Amino acid sequence: MDAPKQTDETPQKQARLCRNARSNKSFYSGGIPAGDAYDCGIIWCGVTNDGMGPDHAIADAEDCVEGRECYE
Repeated sequence: MDAPKQTDETPQKQARLCRNARSNKSFYSGGIPAGDAYDCGIIWCGVTNDGMGPDHAIADAEDCVEGRECYE
């Protein structure tokens, strides 16, 4: 049986980021500004404080998810 095809109307399940993933959104004191005006989209690892995770792979929103060796 084939998996159902995803259409534009089908809501996408958003993966939960690793608890160690950091971005400038981590430091907003009053919540995220309307329209994410200050979001540059850059992610770094809070364990290594670098753009690479402890597993030596790139830290980004698509990869710092469940299933990765260092995910918490």
